[in-house]
Amino acid sequence: MSPSRSFRLALLLVFCAVTRAAAQGDSGLPLSIENLLAPSGGSEISYSIRHIAFGNETADRLSAELGYSYGLTEDIEVGLSLDASHTDDRNADPRRGGECIYAPTLGRYLGPRCRDEKDTTTRLGTLRAQISRGLSPENETPGAFGWVGFDLLENRSAEGEDFRRGRGAFNAGLSLYRTYDPIVLRIAFGYAHIPPEHIRNAGRFDRGDTISISPSVLFAVNNIVSISATSDIQVTFSDTLDRQDRYSYRRTVVTAGIGVSLSLRDRTTVYISGSTFASAGGGASFGVFVRHRPRRDDLLADDSESTESEQGTWWGRHRVKVWGIASGLIAASRVRDARR
Repeated sequence: MSPSRSFRLALLLVFCAVTRAAAQGDSGLPLSIENLLAPSGGSEISYSIRHIAFGNETADRLSAELGYSYGLTEDIEVGLSLDASHTDDRNADPRRGGECIYAPTLGRYLGPRCRDEKDTTTRLGTLRAQISRGLSPENETPGAFGWVGFDLLENRSAEGEDFRRGRGAFNAGLSLYRTYDPIVLRIAFGYAHIPPEHIRNAGRFDRGDTISISPSVLFAVNNIVSISATSDIQVTFSDTLDRQDRYSYRRTVVTAGIGVSLSLRDRTTVYISGSTFASAGGGASFGVFVRHRPRRDDLLADDSESTESEQGTWWGRHRVKVWGIASGLIAASRVRDARR
């Protein structure tokens, strides 16, 4: 492999931990069709953790996500992800006992019976499935990559666990990219939909869909280190109650950030990033995303001694396991619903 081709390949591998930042939660998106998805018959594991401080609220949020993806073919990948969060919301209660006095120099309320109210919650979030596909290689035209994701199980409890089947929420997106060594340009378009729900004694409540545009630029310092600049514009349509929008308004959130990506041993990518909210009251976030491709021999060791005819396709080897897991989840859901 020539030095220029080797550098280009390293650049594309490094970029995998950068460009999904805006479109898919700050987690990275490869830009070569060869590295865009998990390899056919191979797997990828991802971990992410992010801290968010809201500028207009005395609140901090720590979120984490664990993901797994498998390459069905060279162009199609399926995956699962589960997120969790820890939120610390601190608000002073100036009315406690009527004896609270605000001290501007300290920025807090003081008094013998005055204290800060704290609301700390820790919870698992949503189990999601996603299908990703490489739509077009990068040649005379920009490369294209698309995905669609669905909520399988959602935790409807504010704290603790109360998992129920998803109500039909989904997200979809398209990413276009162009490489000019050592620079990569990308723009992603996203859409997220949450179905309306009926609230007792209130009516039909619709949270509003979200659309996003996420441009980004990456510069490769060498075949290991790269620097990125990302931005994201999200527009969420107003909430409606019984199809009336006088209870809310359209919201626009703009973020901008920078990140550093490290490509380790050709199989692991670490992406460290920070961003700030240019709207929505301000705020900032900082996070780390790790993406790793286990060796195929480690995952399929039990198949290594089989003949080629016995191995067959991945679906032929593992369909019993897949159907068993799916049946177990469905049965558990029905038992839980029956108890309620």
